[in-house]
Amino acid sequence: MKKVSLIFTFLLTTLLSFGQSGHLIPARDFNAYEGQLKGFYDKVFPLLHTGFSQNPYARYASMPSFDSEYAFSVEKIDGKYFILSNTLSENYWYARNRMAVKVVTCKTEIDKGLYLKIGELFRLLANQTKARVPKKNP
Repeated sequence: MKKVSLIFTFLLTTLLSFGQSGHLIPARDFNAYEGQLKGFYDKVFPLLHTGFSQNPYARYASMPSFDSEYAFSVEKIDGKYFILSNTLSENYWYARNRMAVKVVTCKTEIDKGLYLKIGELFRLLANQTKARVPKKNP
């Protein structure tokens, strides 16, 4: 019985993984969103990017479904290299009072070697990201 359940679990997991794409898919243009979702993005990104420069070396934002949103930015400030990270105090989408959501900020100095390696990783990520072109219906 144990062997049958293991085989069933393996087959189910394998079949479910066939629907996954083998590459990252870029986010749609945020300006195209409408209604409540557009208002959400218009408010959450400025909050996540609090204290970040306008021209970062690398920047990443994560918006998990049921956990707090967070972002980090790799920047050069006054000749020194830093990772700035912001985490929201609670999930912005589900917050009862969005005005009460706070930004928890951390600033860590790094050396130039790590700074450059992070940039290389981001360039590699960008090169591996494939743009998905919608198919036109005849």
